[in-house]
Amino acid sequence: MRKTGSEIIIEEMKRQGVEVTFGMPGGTIMPFYDALYGSGIKHILIRHEQGAALAADGYAQSTGKVGVCMATSGPGAINLLTGLQHSLMDSVPIVALTGQVATSMIGSDAFQEADVYGMSIPCTKYNYLVKEIADLPRVIREAFHIARSGRPGPVLIDVPKDIQIDSVEYDPDADHKTSLVEYEPPIEVAPEGIARMCEVIRNARRPVIYAGHGIILSGCSDLLRQFVRKTQIPITTTLLGLGIYPIADPLCMGMPGMHGSHTVNYALSETDCCIALGVAPGWLYARLAETVDYHPYTIDHVTGSLQLLAGTAFGFWLLLDKLAGEATESLDTDWLYRRPLPPAIAWVVATASATGHLARAASGVLAAAAAT
Repeated sequence: MRKTGSEIIIEEMKRQGVEVTFGMPGGTIMPFYDALYGSGIKHILIRHEQGAALAADGYAQSTGKVGVCMATSGPGAINLLTGLQHSLMDSVPIVALTGQVATSMIGSDAFQEADVYGMSIPCTKYNYLVKEIADLPRVIREAFHIARSGRPGPVLIDVPKDIQIDSVEYDPDADHKTSLVEYEPPIEVAPEGIARMCEVIRNARRPVIYAGHGIILSGCSDLLRQFVRKTQIPITTTLLGLGIYPIADPLCMGMPGMHGSHTVNYALSETDCCIALGVAPGWLYARLAETVDYHPYTIDHVTGSLQLLAGTAFGFWLLLDKLAGEATESLDTDWLYRRPLPPAIAWVVATASATGHLARAASGVLAAAAAT
């Protein structure tokens, strides 16, 4: 059957399970909006394109589906970039569709023309500038695959107006060859690696678990809680990891950073074994490089593969059952509290440290900090 570029985009979006889109119409995206009308895909009209990207981000995080947003060329597309950068930093799957001036006018300083493809490179996981209508099915399928696979992120598709209007023979069941090079991370962890991790944790006197957004993406919060409770190792979470472990639990120290607890910052500075799970370790390695002897037995944080996380990290956790009751035997109960503390907290530390109960001390410090 013969379809326009806009109709092909709609059909491919339906095949990807798209039910809701967010956007704002404009000159070069109008052909797509004409095809969207009556398609069955719900469209949420926003008042600023940045809001469309952020709404798609929130939709993706709350539903687990790929969020879709759209904007016209030039200023409309540029307004999406802040939201796309947000999704890139938070690893949220987004597909952004932007209109562009006709292919024959690209580079001529046409009305509302901007190099959206070039500007979006640092703000996206991948991006496309479609120059042939026959490429549309492949591009749409690749975009959704890239957005949701590995470490999720935003993908932008820039579609010139003439590509949206032109028509071509379209077979939805045709096998369109993709240009993707698949990344297949190893599923198994070497036994010697697991043994080394167990040894490091057993010998640690100041261990801390540092957990983040990857735990939420993989749906493994329950397993994390089991691990913490079995090993009795204190836990801190990133901002995006808040909620994966009960903040009222005595083992939870809260969040690090300038907006977090100074106790947590001291803990991460002086730990001798930081177990990082579901976090991007750049900040962590920079902070701990001088104090922590970290090893190469880490989960792949670049792809964020859920299968890898579930298949190795939590397989490793199950092997750590034998650590329950052992990991706390050599803990230094005073190590978190060696630096000067505010008076309102100092008395709690002194009392709790005297009991030799690290978890109770952490809980008391949090309670005192909240009271001040």
